[in-house]
Amino acid sequence: AARATPRKALWIAAGLGDVDGVRRSLDHRGRPVPDASRLRPDFVAVGMPGVAALPDADDEELLLEALLVAVLNGRIAVIEYLASRGAPLNSTLYGMTLLDLAVGNRMTAVAESLVRCGATPARESPA
Repeated sequence: AARATPRKALWIAAGLGDVDGVRRSLDHRGRPVPDASRLRPDFVAVGMPGVAALPDADDEELLLEALLVAVLNGRIAVIEYLASRGAPLNSTLYGMTLLDLAVGNRMTAVAESLVRCGATPARESPA
């Protein structure tokens, strides 16, 4: 991996902890640039069938993909950068919040980072 040149993609930069690469994939408002949807992760191929990518992803989905990859790889600096740019920390697009995922998988440092950045656990509605 040290000799490889990673493809330029938002989610790849997020997974590698490359904050500058993530920054290049966002515009001045923190929204993904048009090229950010060109190369996207295939979560189904890695055993996450509930996280199938929609073909025409909106900004929320693109940012959530990057956040998910950063969370799974423990990339705190990327999580904090994306949060500072308004990424959807509390999205339930994948059926749960990223904080719930981190807590459920004992990713303590990631969960702490998400809370510092404003994430809140998903709340179930009363029966």
